[in-house]
Amino acid sequence: MKKFKGNRPLKDIDKKMADIGMLIDKSDFNKGGDWVTYKGSFYNIPASVIFNVVTGYFQVINGFTGEQIATHLSTELDDKEWYSELINILYLPENEVISC
Repeated sequence: MKKFKGNRPLKDIDKKMADIGMLIDKSDFNKGGDWVTYKGSFYNIPASVIFNVVTGYFQVINGFTGEQIATHLSTELDDKEWYSELINILYLPENEVISC
């Protein structure tokens, strides 16, 4: 299992998600909440990624069915490319340095 030292800075997450075509909904965050939602097609999966900027918890909701298909605890998905990419977007690997 890959180790992480924490969440990426929100501006970096927003940029990476926007770069792959995800729409960013910060309505909760802008009201003082802890959640940001990214909506769109993630690896050809219609999805909403709901991310807590404080705890790093997330859930992925299927855009067609409304079912939860993954969370930050879904280790059974570690070998799935889309899940691994999502983890890399949201979290800073233990050996990566943030440049200012």
